[in-house]
Amino acid sequence: MSGTHAINLSTAWEPPDPAAGRQTWTRRFGMPAGIEPGDRVWLVIEPAAGCGAALDGAPLPNVVAGRPWREDVTARLGSRNELVLIPAAAVPPDASHRPVHGRRPLPAAIASVRLEIEPGPGGRG
Repeated sequence: MSGTHAINLSTAWEPPDPAAGRQTWTRRFGMPAGIEPGDRVWLVIEPAAGCGAALDGAPLPNVVAGRPWREDVTARLGSRNELVLIPAAAVPPDASHRPVHGRRPLPAAIASVRLEIEPGPGGRG
């Protein structure tokens, strides 16, 4: 891999379910393929509004509205992972997007989320 590679996590979110008492947006994902020793995986959240976040149950600090947030999560990732966003205010799913197996795109009013994979020293060509 040469240069940084981005993986968009804007789709396949489980929306809030107020009837079940859940106000969060949840996205499950696997370890990105092709990670080699020395590579770094960064989680990038660009929140449009205030929100809290947790990765695999551990709160993520300092996710501030209107400011891109970026943290190296390489050591924290497992084969399966769960990212949870807790919006400061309820944001309903966008009705124009059809759900896929109960999952929906993350509304832009909450955030934009991606993984950035940065090759280790020497990189790969």
